[in-house]
Amino acid sequence: MDNASNCNKLVEILPQYIPTFCGTSARVCCTAHILNLVAKSFMSFFFKKRSSKKTTNVSDDRLVVEYEDIDTDEIINEELEIDDSTAEDDDGHGLYNYEVAATLHEQAIQIMHRQSIIVSAAEMKEALQLMPKVSGLARHINDSPTLHEEFDQLVQRNNQLDGSKWTLDQRVATCWNSDFQCLLSCKYFQKEVEQITAISKHGLTSYQLSANQWSLLKDLIDALEIFKEATDLFSQKDVPLIMDVLPIFFDIRLSLTDILMDKKNHIRPILKVAAKAALLMIEKYTILTSESEVYYIAIVMCPDRKLDWFKEHDYHDERIEEIKDMVVKQWTQNYKLDGDEEPYDGETQVLFILFYLLNNIHV
Repeated sequence: MDNASNCNKLVEILPQYIPTFCGTSARVCCTAHILNLVAKSFMSFFFKKRSSKKTTNVSDDRLVVEYEDIDTDEIINEELEIDDSTAEDDDGHGLYNYEVAATLHEQAIQIMHRQSIIVSAAEMKEALQLMPKVSGLARHINDSPTLHEEFDQLVQRNNQLDGSKWTLDQRVATCWNSDFQCLLSCKYFQKEVEQITAISKHGLTSYQLSANQWSLLKDLIDALEIFKEATDLFSQKDVPLIMDVLPIFFDIRLSLTDILMDKKNHIRPILKVAAKAALLMIEKYTILTSESEVYYIAIVMCPDRKLDWFKEHDYHDERIEEIKDMVVKQWTQNYKLDGDEEPYDGETQVLFILFYLLNNIHV
């Protein structure tokens, strides 16, 4: 079920019409949508959005929120218009996703500032220009027959390329993984990108990346790998993956925490702040998953996980006992056959509930 507020209301009202529906305890949220929002929260630090006029800066060692833009140039404005038109054609889903992600942007900056992780104005400016430059260049080259032909010729002359790509990937504003592919292709064609943006007659010099932006691009690709495997997994259709939701979010949270806990200061401050924003988004939607018993029952019913998974991932004994009681309660109330004098043993109960989950629930 989608994560929109009208679906929240539906969950509240539906038991009145379908008594067997257990409300929030039986709700399964759209995991792919949550993943998209988490990744977009991370990526919000690499785009400049027109609708967000306030910026957070540090002055005299104090955090100051100012209602001014950071040098919004022509490239960024051009990409903003493309994003706006895409959002309008997407029945408002793109705008909704952006607004949800943007709510945690400033909060993450402030939290990390209190932990002495500060993004300088120069670093923020270069980061905000990164995706508009990369996506704008790809769009111009693919939309212009002349530029496309010129880029093809540069690619053909590079014998070091393995032939897995032939052109720059374009992004789709509503899908974070298209940002990832756009960055990957730019890295793959770094030599060609540097060549074509250096030729003034093409009008692409403003899309040149600085040495620091190239380095940031590569670091960003590495960080986004955190979300890629999960997005690919939950984008599949008709696959029962309900038992994978909590484990995958646990792994993502752990990877993002590793970025924050970088003691050797090898990771850029902007990536740490972005990781914090993503973690805040996960926490926001963890509330929904914690209300649903289905996620926990599915793990207990999974033959290679069971209650051991919770023990291995440092759940408290009291919580594990609650999860065990939850499974028994569901069996007793909804699956135990009337009139049985001899109760089923634990393994039989597990098989019954597992059969139900695998045949009725998809993420």
